[in-house]
Parts: sequence; C-alpha cells; structure tokens
Amino acid sequence: MINRYTLGVIAALVFAGCGGSRVAPTGGAAFASHATHGGSWVKPASASGDLLYVGSYFNGIYVLTYPQGHLVTSFQLPSGDSVTGLCSDAQGDVFATVAWDGQGFILEYAHGGTTPIATLQDEFEPTSCAVDPLTGNLAVTSESENLAIYQGAQGEPTYYSSIAVHFFFHCTYDDSGDLFVDALEDFGVHIKPGLAELPYGGRLFTVITLNKHIVQPGSLQWMGSYLAMSAKNVLYQVTISGSAARIIGKIPINQLEKPWEIIGATLVGLQGLGHQSHQVAYWNYPEGGKPSKSFNMFGQQSELVGVTVSVAPSGTRIRK
Repeated sequence: MINRYTLGVIAALVFAGCGGSRVAPTGGAAFASHATHGGSWVKPASASGDLLYVGSYFNGIYVLTYPQGHLVTSFQLPSGDSVTGLCSDAQGDVFATVAWDGQGFILEYAHGGTTPIATLQDEFEPTSCAVDPLTGNLAVTSESENLAIYQGAQGEPTYYSSIAVHFFFHCTYDDSGDLFVDALEDFGVHIKPGLAELPYGGRLFTVITLNKHIVQPGSLQWMGSYLAMSAKNVLYQVTISGSAARIIGKIPINQLEKPWEIIGATLVGLQGLGHQSHQVAYWNYPEGGKPSKSFNMFGQQSELVGVTVSVAPSGTRIRK
C-alpha cells in the first residue's frame, strides 16, 4: 500500500482544482443536522462562539476560540489513532478523518464537543473530507482509487472511482451539490495533475481541463461563483464552464501550506513546510501576502494536518 508519506511526495507534484456544471439540481432542500448532541464539552463561555479545530497527526485535536486564537483545550482520539483531516458543516459539527495501519473511520463531534457523537467506517485510509451544504452528504477522500460519500453523513458509504483519475487528494462541494476533487489524471504511461467533478446525483466523474499547468497542489474551496485552489505560495481563482476551467485571478499567499479554509475575509490555514507544519496562521482574503496572525502553541512535534472553523449554532445550549 502507498503510505501517507509517499502520497505526500506524489501530491507535491500534483495540482489542485476541479469544476463542473453550474445547473442547480431540482428537488433538493437544505439539510438539517442529524446529530444528537452529547458527550464531553469545552467551557460554555468558549463554546458559545465559533471555534477553530486544528488536527495533529500525533497529538489529536486542538480547539481554539475563533478568531481570537486562544487555546481552549486539546484531546486525543478515543483509540489514540491519527487525525489526517478535518471538515465541518453549517451546524458546527466537525468531522475528523482518521487512519492507522490500513484502517479508517470518520469521527463526528458536535460544536464544542470533545467526545465523538458518531463514528463512520471507511474501508480505506481517509485523508480529507467535505460536507455538501445542499444535502448534508459527507464526501471523504482516501489513500486509494476510491472516493466515499455518506448520505446525510450517516450509515454505509457509496464508493466512486474513475478510470481517468486516481488518488483523490482534496474535495469541495458547490452550492448545487456538485463535488470537485483534485487527483492524478491517468494517460496510461503518463500521470499528471488532474481536476474532476462528480455532478449532483451522478455516478461518473467528469475530467476538467485547466488553461494553465499548475504544480504542488493545496486545498480547494468553492466560493459561490468560482473555485479557489492553491499551489505553493499562490492561490488561484478559477471559473468553470462545462469541462473547462480558466484562471481569472492569482493571489500570492506567503508560507501557506495545505489544508486551509476561507471564512469571509480571512483565509485560515497551516503555515510552514508541508508535513512539518507546526503553526496555524490567518491571511487577509483576497489580499493575500504575509500572514496577518500566527499561532505557535502546538509544538515542534505536532505535525499539523487539518483546520476547520466550527460555527456556533444559534440557539444551541452548551452543556457543562
């Protein structure tokens, strides 16, 4: 099996992005959170606001106030396994992808929670995730040629694969339920960075062609009318038309490493050297440039692997 470090080397040669149709599906409705909130909690005063969850491959999960960046708590996963990625939904629930020794699963935490409220099984080793704002479906990439989608972030997943693209690295949904992924595109003898879309309700990936070759991929995020995707120290703004993608903007982002999230006018991400990232930083978006703020409390052995902002759900009572 190709391990996470080998894939990290492969990923450094690959480019991130995706695309697809802009036709909104019919019959869809905004999803409601299914979680039954329970378990252990951070202090109510902290959990009443937004929280920044930071994943560490060795040290579990850190929880900070957002945007202040004050450390609230940190906790290990129940089994002591390793976090590989984080994402969150509109209700503030946080999903942590977990992989160790060929096994994988996804842990769900309520906003402010430090004990999982749900566990999903994955046949492979998951590496990143994204939640569909339309349906609540959870997409999970892994160190394999399969991408998993959990309907409503529950139950058993449906696995998707493609003969044209392999090794899905990062993913993001648009507002219409289309899923975009960055992957490796297979031309038989030649492997190159690739973009792909899984349309809403579809079973087959569409390969997307970009008008410029980009190397060293980062994360990607749908921004309402365009796709934001990063390469080393650069963030690109990309529009999609059918199976073609076009760069319309290029923003320098100093010391940005994957993964990251854009929250309003702030880009929240890892700062450092790839798998050796030890700190989190904020950048002004779309200005870019140098970080506007950095946090250094994680330690040199932390190996940070994921960030996500958990939005405080209105009206939610946080237990002591």
